Amino acid sequence: EVTTRLRGHKQMVVCCAFSPGPISSLQVWLCSGSLDKSVMVWDVESGSLLHKLEHTEKLLGCAFSMCSHFVGAICLDNSVTLWDVSGDNAEQVEQHISTASSAVNVMGGAFTEKGELMVLICRDPDRASVETTLFLPPPQRKRS
Repeated sequence: EVTTRLRGHKQMVVCCAFSPGPISSLQVWLCSGSLDKSVMVWDVESGSLLHKLEHTEKLLGCAFSMCSHFVGAICLDNSVTLWDVSGDNAEQVEQHISTASSAVNVMGGAFTEKGELMVLICRDPDRASVETTLFLPPPQRKRS
């Protein structure tokens, strides 16, 4: 049974992730990434759109940090953007774009328990070698 439909993306949604824990009381958020070059952050219970995070390229992946204050977004252009979604207005706090050869592809990402965004980069698709890159989010702010 479908309980809530989240509408807003203009093209296919290719990734999504739940916040690891309640934001406040029992509130849970969901981030969804789309081929429309955006990540949307939703309040799951109400279905309300909280943030629309615009990117320059189509999305491959998105994830919440363990504290749920940050969303990491991975795009087809090998960029990784970190957003602070803890306040009323989302802020881009860091972006990394791979300057390696065109054979390098960002394959996915996830936050570690300590809060770094770990990005997997495939250097040689034929050999499936992987490199990890860690981004440390800025000091956490208390949610207002």
